[in-house]
Amino acid sequence: METTEKRNSANHMSLSAIWLFGAIVIGRMLGFIRESALAYVFGASPEVDAFIVAQTITFLLFSFLGPAIWNAGIPVLTDLFAKDQSRHRRQYRNTVWSFFHLIVIVTGLFMVIGYFITPALIHMVAPGFDSYRDQMAIHLTRAMLPVILFFGLAGWASLVLQSQNRFGSYAMSYLPNNLISIAGIFMSAFTGNILLVAVATMLGIAGQFLVQLPGLFSTKYKLSFNLKNAEFVKIMKLAPSTIFTEMGNQLNTVFDRIFGSGLQAGSIASLGYGQRAFNLVTGVIQMPIIIVLFPKLSAQSATGDNNGFVRLLGKGLGLLSYLMIPAAAGLMILSVPITQLLFERGAFNSSATLVTASIVFFYAISLPFLSWRDLLIRSFYAMKDSKTPVTSTIVMVVANVGLNFLIVPLWGVKALAISSTFGVVVSTLFSYAVIRFRFKMYMAHIRIFYEAIVKSVLATAGMVGVVYLTSEFSGIRFTGREDMSSLRLALSVVMVIALAAISYVAFSFLLRSKENMYCFSVVRGYLDKVLSRLTRKMNILQTKRSGEVEASDH
Repeated sequence: METTEKRNSANHMSLSAIWLFGAIVIGRMLGFIRESALAYVFGASPEVDAFIVAQTITFLLFSFLGPAIWNAGIPVLTDLFAKDQSRHRRQYRNTVWSFFHLIVIVTGLFMVIGYFITPALIHMVAPGFDSYRDQMAIHLTRAMLPVILFFGLAGWASLVLQSQNRFGSYAMSYLPNNLISIAGIFMSAFTGNILLVAVATMLGIAGQFLVQLPGLFSTKYKLSFNLKNAEFVKIMKLAPSTIFTEMGNQLNTVFDRIFGSGLQAGSIASLGYGQRAFNLVTGVIQMPIIIVLFPKLSAQSATGDNNGFVRLLGKGLGLLSYLMIPAAAGLMILSVPITQLLFERGAFNSSATLVTASIVFFYAISLPFLSWRDLLIRSFYAMKDSKTPVTSTIVMVVANVGLNFLIVPLWGVKALAISSTFGVVVSTLFSYAVIRFRFKMYMAHIRIFYEAIVKSVLATAGMVGVVYLTSEFSGIRFTGREDMSSLRLALSVVMVIALAAISYVAFSFLLRSKENMYCFSVVRGYLDKVLSRLTRKMNILQTKRSGEVEASDH
């Protein structure tokens, strides 16, 4: 009985991850259409510098609200939703809507205060800006301030849905965001006014919240603001830690902007484009796994099942190793052609491609470490440990900023990516050391992922060898720009990625990777389920037709 329940839970988790993966792939593709359109219209220009700094203050500096709300609320609401089995789930609804009203009040205050302190924030984040970029950044920041409210509401909506193991609306929420932003960029192409891009960005975040509303109808609205609610108090105790941790993650970006503002014009724009190329991989591969695992880890922790908790964590780390190590290697060797394909058009020239590609290369090194760190941080929140994530974040920021001071004067904008990677690696090692110390008795489950790392590294080495040996056939040299049409370059990149994926899977089979077999069993189970549904529908349709034929004969 217990084995069957665990199998059903694993199947549900796998199907949720596949659904999230598909939706996020579409969302990220639209996101890169958006970034490519921005690069085409404005290039690496002073206007984009100003827009990215404005985005840093609103979109990035306050985007911690969504993840912070999610990280604080998931462990509490997941447990409460499972326990509160009454017909109307009164306790669950009281907590959910009390949290909603608090978010509206707090974000509203942030918006009002933000309007008056915008000039000071701009001078702090971009002290090297000239007067033109400075004034433009202030104007754009104030236009985007409602983003703060919508980030908070979008985070709250995703928290409620995921605490109920419902991921569909959340997955689709990125689509209106990107579509509205793309429309704004194309409109700005006719006027040359980047303010339209800022307004469209704000409306896109609003769409990210609104698309999740239909999924919330089952949790009927209740005018509740009970600050003494026991579960609400638990969330509030975790909230400062999650907010600080997410702010720390964004502080890395803020400090990069500060150091970058003193470099040549366009440096911040190149850094922003490089981060977006890097975020494509983390969003598509890492995000679905962590989103689905976090509620499961919270449920295991709530029951006090340390053995099951650590086993699930070990499997998660192993799966991330299997996926992110080859992704990091692929992004490194394809950094130039991918950057050229995504951005080089219009005002984004060949020199901007090479600078941005160097940033992508160094960011790519951190991919597996970043995925491990994110899962480890979520595991601490699942245990309602609010101190360790804060300490880990401080370690990351100090390491990043300290190295920036040393190497930015020597290596320029690429040093910012190197320092960020160094900070992530140090923070990951610290977080893992804490987990290792805390669960000494169960380390056999976590050590499972050591084998996954070794086999993934070996399979990746084989993959890279195959890609380089066939580089003449694919037409990509990997070390510089390719003078070919966008269509031919796209086909060549797709060919290399397909060849890399096939060779990596083949080497993983030879090495008998458990994660490789798990992924195949998940995909096969999903395809079997789809096929059985189609077969059932075909049989029903055929039965109906047979009945109609018999009726006509009579």
